[in-house]
Amino acid sequence: MNRIVKLSLLSLTLVTGIERAFAAETSKALASELTSAIAAKDLNAASKLVEWGQAPIMAHRMFKMSVADCFAPATCKIELAEMTADEKKPQQDYHFTTVPEGKVKIVPPEGGEGLSLPFAKINNQYKIILGAQTPEAYAQDKAAADAKKIAQELDADLISTGQPLPADGGAPSAAYREYLAAITRGDTSYLAQRGTTGDRYFFGQAYKDNPVKASVALELAKMESITQATVKGGFVKDNRALLLVSGPSGQGWTTEGAVTLVQEGGKWAVEDKSYRSYPPTHG
Repeated sequence: MNRIVKLSLLSLTLVTGIERAFAAETSKALASELTSAIAAKDLNAASKLVEWGQAPIMAHRMFKMSVADCFAPATCKIELAEMTADEKKPQQDYHFTTVPEGKVKIVPPEGGEGLSLPFAKINNQYKIILGAQTPEAYAQDKAAADAKKIAQELDADLISTGQPLPADGGAPSAAYREYLAAITRGDTSYLAQRGTTGDRYFFGQAYKDNPVKASVALELAKMESITQATVKGGFVKDNRALLLVSGPSGQGWTTEGAVTLVQEGGKWAVEDKSYRSYPPTHG
């Protein structure tokens, strides 16, 4: 899957990093504004170039981490290029609501293919457009957001051999809510020590000395995290537990999922989680 396909999920509107009041009126201006945001190493400015719509978290992650990669030590080169007829066609579960006129390429300092972002003129402004989910794909995502199914995929053995947890989820549920509270308050120290395996790696190692990427990772965690969790059941076996959960995400999407926890030194801690979300409406 090429990177254009992967990014067929969002729309980006270019504005400047210093809060200028105008938007890109030509494709060259579009490239210039993106160049300025990257040169200023201002991820907030780059994010303001985005009209996110119903872009999934994966799209946020790919764009923002790709831009962050351009900040050090050398900046990326921004180029305009034509798109092939095949690139302009609907791809997989997403389609272009406006036919792209071309693409903006973010080329890393070392060269290579880089990241390609389609653009088109919308309401007299040039924007990077990455498509919308088809109604069929939306229906599939909605059906897949089932805590029981997700739990089976995450740890079927714990479900089949474990004992049911109390209705409120007991101590594992309390630990999960503590984890959610840490995400809400942006406590990266907690996440580096008591978060999921992924949290511990990213906040404790990979992004420990990279504040820009750590900030992006925290933003994504807040978007993905369930803000008001409902525990729908759970199982426990020895020092491991599994919770079935649901609730609205920080992104405002309906979310269902499963969470595994381990008991370490008498305390429960989140080990892994799997969420599936869908926006309130399609479009």
